[in-house]
Amino acid sequence: MKRIFLLLILVIFVGGLLIWQSERRTKPSQPVPPAGYTLEVYAQSLDDPRVIAFDPQGRMLVSETSAGRVTLVTPDRKVLLEELDNPHGLAFYEDRSDRSYTTYLYVATTLEVARYAYDVATATVDIASKKNIVDLPKGGKHFIRTIGFGKDFRDAPIIEGLSRESFLSPIKLYVSVGSSCDACLENSWKYASILESDSKGTYTAEVAGGLRNSEFFTFHPTTGELWASEQSRSRFPDEINIIKPPLKYGWPYCYGNQMWDTTFTETTDRTDLPMDCTRTEPPVIELPENANPRGIVFLSPTELLVAYQDKIVLFDEQHQPSDFMNGSFADLKIDSHGDLFISDDSAGIIYRVSRP
Repeated sequence: MKRIFLLLILVIFVGGLLIWQSERRTKPSQPVPPAGYTLEVYAQSLDDPRVIAFDPQGRMLVSETSAGRVTLVTPDRKVLLEELDNPHGLAFYEDRSDRSYTTYLYVATTLEVARYAYDVATATVDIASKKNIVDLPKGGKHFIRTIGFGKDFRDAPIIEGLSRESFLSPIKLYVSVGSSCDACLENSWKYASILESDSKGTYTAEVAGGLRNSEFFTFHPTTGELWASEQSRSRFPDEINIIKPPLKYGWPYCYGNQMWDTTFTETTDRTDLPMDCTRTEPPVIELPENANPRGIVFLSPTELLVAYQDKIVLFDEQHQPSDFMNGSFADLKIDSHGDLFISDDSAGIIYRVSRP
C-alpha cells in the first residue's frame, strides 16, 4: 500500500513538472523595457486592442477590433461606439471652418470611414451625427483599415485639366486599404493602396498603389512624410515605404528592392499596375521576409520604431537596426509628453514605456 502511495505521488510530481515545463515553453516572455526606460501596464482586460488615439485633452481611445467597439480607456473606461464592422483606424480632426470649432472622431471600419461629432468636454460621441466620409471595398484577406490626417503631398492636380484648388486641402485624410487576396488582379482601384480624401469626404483618390498590406503608417515629425509598414507575400522581403503620389510600390508583381515574383503569372495592360519592376518604387528600408511589420512611429526625427517578429526594432538615421524591446505588438503611439504607448492585441494590454 505504501509503495502504491509513493508511486502515485511520483506520478503526480512528474505530471506536474511536465505541465509546468510545457507552460514555460509556450508562455510568451514578458516585455522588458530598454535601458533607461520604465515599463508599466497602462490598461488591461481589453478585447483585441489595436489602434491607439488621443483626443484633444490627451485622453486615450482604442479600437477593440474583434469586439467591434471603440473604447475610451482613460480616465474612466467606457464604450463610445459598438457593434461596428472590425473598427481599426482612429483619428481626430478639429473643423475650424465655422466658429463652433467642432471636433470629430473618425473611425475606419472594413467598408467605410465615418466621422462622429465628439464632445471634448465630456468625452462622448454623438452617434446620431454619423456621416460617411469614404466608401471602402469589402474585406477579404486584409480587412482592417488605418487612417490618419497629414499634410498634402501633391505637386500637381489629381486630374489633368482641373485646377489644383479643385482637390486642394492643406490637411488630408489618408486611408490604407490592403489587398483582398495574396496576389491577384483586383476589380477595384481602392484595393492595395493608400487613399486620400478631405475632412468632409468630398472626394476619394489614390495616393499610391501596389501596396499589398500597409497595416500601419505614421508621419515624420519634421518633414510630415508618410511612412508605412508593408507586408509582402511569403518568401519576399517586407518593407518600410515612404509614400509619395502617384508612385506604384510593386504588388502584385514586385517586392522588396524591385524583386520580380515569377510565381504570379497573370498579365495586365493596366498602367496603374506596372509589370516592369524598374518602374516600381523600392522601399526605404527592406525587412526580413515574413517579418509581418505592424506598428510604426518616430521616437525622434532620427529614430524610427517598427514592431515586427516579436519585438520592436529601432532604426537610426542610417536605417541601421537595433533591438529596442521584446514582445508581439500591434500599434505604437507617442503622446504629447513623449511617452510610448504599445497595444498588445493578443494579451489585451496597453503598455506605457517612459523615461524616468
